[in-house]
Amino acid sequence: MEQESVEAHSWLQRKTQDVLGLRPGEVFKSAVFFAYLALASSIYITGKTTRDTLFLSRYELDMLPWMFIGYGIVSPIVAFLYGRVADRFRRDRLIMTTSAIGAVTYVGVWWAASSKWSWIYPVFYIWAEVVGGLFLTQPGTGRLPGPAGGTLGGGQQRDGGPLPTPPRRQREAGQIKAER
Repeated sequence: MEQESVEAHSWLQRKTQDVLGLRPGEVFKSAVFFAYLALASSIYITGKTTRDTLFLSRYELDMLPWMFIGYGIVSPIVAFLYGRVADRFRRDRLIMTTSAIGAVTYVGVWWAASSKWSWIYPVFYIWAEVVGGLFLTQPGTGRLPGPAGGTLGGGQQRDGGPLPTPPRRQREAGQIKAER
């Protein structure tokens, strides 16, 4: 009976790998990647819902455009700072660190809201968008398991070679002549 269970598990694992296009040894990495993105999506949606509820229950609708302007100012600053730091650390450690920072800031927002500090609602409105976007995009530079085979954002093909340059970029770089 136990032997049949092991064979069924092995068969199911092989079928899953075949359907998803995973190589042996990528199942765990894929499951972790899936879990991270599911949790990051949940944090993003919950954060947006919470920030909308908190902000709109205390401020008029005509203040909303100012939040979009604020996000437009804060987001590139955070992206610039993140870009300066991102390549210096391993991606997994960077994700854990930014997740911890995000969690601490969310606890800080809860504490400030509990203390009835009204300025926290506009700050949280902008910060929830920044944190959510960061959580969803930061794993996007590592190798993707599965049929994509390469990476999000650049890197290597399954065989280890560099990704081909798209023809449009080759034209822009003057490597091939534009067709007329």
